[in-house]
Amino acid sequence: MEDSLSLSRQLDPHAPPFYPSKFHHRTGHLHRRNRPPPPPYQTLRPPPSTTIFNQKKTLRFPLTPIPKGPRNIKPCWTPRRRSPPATAVDDGGKKYREVIRLKPEDNATSVMIRNIPNNYTRTLLVEFLDKHCRLENAKAGNTTRSAFDFVYLPVDFKHRLNAGYAFVNFTTSEAAWKFHSSVKGKHWVLFQSRKIADVTRARIQGKDALVRNFERMKLCSPLAEYLPVWFEPARDGSKLPSVAVKMHTIGVLTSRRT
Repeated sequence: MEDSLSLSRQLDPHAPPFYPSKFHHRTGHLHRRNRPPPPPYQTLRPPPSTTIFNQKKTLRFPLTPIPKGPRNIKPCWTPRRRSPPATAVDDGGKKYREVIRLKPEDNATSVMIRNIPNNYTRTLLVEFLDKHCRLENAKAGNTTRSAFDFVYLPVDFKHRLNAGYAFVNFTTSEAAWKFHSSVKGKHWVLFQSRKIADVTRARIQGKDALVRNFERMKLCSPLAEYLPVWFEPARDGSKLPSVAVKMHTIGVLTSRRT
C-alpha cells in the first residue's frame, strides 16, 4: 500500500537536479575508466569575430569552419591577351605591320590612307580623289599630272562599314607625295568626323603588284562596291564621260541569302 502511494506522488519541479555519481552533465555520457575523451569536433568553439571600424562584430555563420593557411583565389575574369607584334619581315628587313612613313625620296606610288570615317564608301573615296587631282592639275606651273589607277577600301560585310583605311596607287611618285602633303594631318569634311587623316607608304608598290596580290586572295563579296578596282586609263579628276574610263573589279560576287 505504501509503495503505491509513493509511486503516485508527484515530483517537485523546484527540486535541485540530481545526477548519478558516474554521469557527466556536459557530455551526457557515463564515465568509464577506459573510455577515450570526446573528439574535439563535439565541442563547439566560440563564433568567429572580426574587427570593422574598431568594433568587434560576430560573423553571420558562426559554425562555418574557417580555413587556415594561404588561399589561392583565382579571379573570375582573365585579362585579355594582346597579340604579339608581327615578326615577319620582307626583303628590305621591314616588318609587314609596321607603319612605313612616306618620304619624297622613296619613289613610292602606292599609299595607305588611314583614319578614314567608317561611313565612307568607295564611291565617296573616288570622288574625294578626283577632286584632289583636279585641284592639283589646275594649279599654275604644275608640270606633273596627278592621277590614280587603283583603289581598295576594305568593308565589314556584317556592319556595312569600312575598316578605316584604304589603298590607292598613283601614276607617279610626285603625285603620291602631293597627295600626302595636302591630306595628311587634316580633318575629313563629310560626316563631321573627328578623325585626322594620315597617309603612309603601302607595303606593296605598283598597280600590277596590287592587282596580283588581291587576285591571289580570291575575294568574295555580296556587292561590287566592296571589291578592289583598277582604272584604265588612270583617273585625273577631269570631267570626262564615264565610258572613257573603264573600271575593272577584282574578286567574285556572291549571291545574297534570302
